[in-house]
Amino acid sequence: MITLREVDEGLKKVLEELVYLDKDGNSVPVRVIYATPEKAFAKDTRQSLPIVSFFRVSVMPNPSRFNAFIRPWYGVPARREDLDWDITKFTPVDVQYQVDVWCKYYSDVSYLQTQLVHWFSYGGKVNCGGLVFPVFLEDLSDASELESDSDDRVLRFVATLRMESWLSAEERMEKHIEDIVEEDELL
Repeated sequence: MITLREVDEGLKKVLEELVYLDKDGNSVPVRVIYATPEKAFAKDTRQSLPIVSFFRVSVMPNPSRFNAFIRPWYGVPARREDLDWDITKFTPVDVQYQVDVWCKYYSDVSYLQTQLVHWFSYGGKVNCGGLVFPVFLEDLSDASELESDSDDRVLRFVATLRMESWLSAEERMEKHIEDIVEEDELL
């Protein structure tokens, strides 16, 4: 069963592959936090930069992709008439994320932006609960506030990602609706 939580965790695993170069030229993984920008920056201190935070901005059903995920539902049927092509078990949704990246140096900003553009410009792949969904980079913008002096300066850029995913429909809700319909027919 694919849920929004599994979609979030799949994107987090991909973002945890972002790396920056330390002073010795070694690749160091960037710390990733699932939180709004304010919470993420409040939890962390400036000594552990760069950090990445991301959060889900919107979840929108996408009916234009509704018929693209047709598959037989319960294994191999005994007869051709028993074949149940059920397209309502999954709902196509576009999930949009905001990814905030804080850095201390311009070199880190450039290095991390290059990775994001390379991975997601033409539809990167994210494994979410066994299914692979495409993710697209929709926007990449600078959100740095450079009025402070160089010791307190923090560079920040924001990326907007859109994942074309599918969420599992719950069978319990269908059965609950059938029970209500049956009760109304009795009255």
